[in-house]
Amino acid sequence: MARFWNVLFSGSRFIFWTLAPLLLLCAVSMTLLEDPWTFQNTTTVLAFDAIAVLLILALYNPKRFWWAARGVTATVFVAYSAALVEEAFLGRSTSH
Repeated sequence: MARFWNVLFSGSRFIFWTLAPLLLLCAVSMTLLEDPWTFQNTTTVLAFDAIAVLLILALYNPKRFWWAARGVTATVFVAYSAALVEEAFLGRSTSH
C-alpha cells in the first residue's frame, strides 16, 4: 500500500496520462453543457475549470508547478469557508 502512495505523488507519467485527459474532458464538457449562464453558475464553472487546469499542471510536473497544487487547495478552502459563512451567519442552508 505504501508503494501506491509513492507512485501517486511521485509525478508518475501513468497517473498524469490517465487523469489529465479526464480532467480536460470534464472542464470542457462542464463549460459547454452549462445552459443558464447566471453569475453563480458562471463562477462555479470557472472555479471548476481553474481547479482542473491547476490539477493538470500539478500532475504534469509537481516540482515545477508546486504552486498549482496549492492553488487547488486554496480554492477548496475558500469554497468550504464560503459555505460555512453562508450556513452559520446568513442562515441559508446549502442543501436542498
